[in-house]
Amino acid sequence: MRTIIAALLAVFITLAPSREAAAQLDDVESRPEVTVTDHDIEAGDTVRWTADNVYILDGLVIVEEGATLHIDAGTVIKAEEGTGPDASALVIARGGKIFADGTLTQPIIFTAFQDNISSPDLLTNEDPDRGLWGGIVILGQAGTNNPGDAAGDYKEVEGVNELLPDGDTRAEYGGSVDDDDSGVIRYVSIRHTGINIGESDGNEIQGLTLVGVGAG
Repeated sequence: MRTIIAALLAVFITLAPSREAAAQLDDVESRPEVTVTDHDIEAGDTVRWTADNVYILDGLVIVEEGATLHIDAGTVIKAEEGTGPDASALVIARGGKIFADGTLTQPIIFTAFQDNISSPDLLTNEDPDRGLWGGIVILGQAGTNNPGDAAGDYKEVEGVNELLPDGDTRAEYGGSVDDDDSGVIRYVSIRHTGINIGESDGNEIQGLTLVGVGAG
């Protein structure tokens, strides 16, 4: 996963809008919408999001332990507006996996519901706004600087844990599986994130958050 993330960072820096990519987005606003909510991707599920739909994140959506989410190249995912307890975000829990494998001409786009994807600009609209939704959080099982990892005394991601009921462990991260594999993220654009998550101030999720992600 670390190699893929390094490649992802390079993509964020060097990827420029192309006419081919823009042409792929011309029909986005006419694609059917599929609303996704929490518990739609449960343990043992294998789910595929395809480019012929637009997927709407309605609140916190968690890919649970033992579940796998595949996202095809060219797929667009939009997040409903909301803040605090009503914020939208995608979380990959410990033991869950995401395979978001876009291409140069068919990137995968995560953005806010208000974003007009058919804009001729691939990565930004003319007047981008920040803080319209949460973002993506990937929680791995690799060791962190938390001394309790080896004993199973895991930390939780702030903000996400406030959106879950007492006893729900899906915000936990860390462990001792340093070759843990959380999947693939490649040629992905994440737009307009940075909203406050949960009840407390300062729990902003910015773009892509990686916690305890291993080297697998």
